[in-house]
Amino acid sequence: MIRRAAVAPDPEAVQAAADLGAYVLSTVATGLDEGWSLHQKWSGRLDEVRYVPPPVDQADQGWIDVR
Repeated sequence: MIRRAAVAPDPEAVQAAADLGAYVLSTVATGLDEGWSLHQKWSGRLDEVRYVPPPVDQADQGWIDVR
């Protein structure tokens, strides 16, 4: 087995990766905060709508007339 010494990372590359990660995570955090804010704002005004199937004429059942 060959052992090699660890290569010291380039400090500028490490800083650039940290800056990029912070930017991406802050954008995600902002999106999550806005999503929760929207949910809280509208949760009292919106409710589920019960599905009522449309009436179907027995003569047309199974056919779709496209004109």
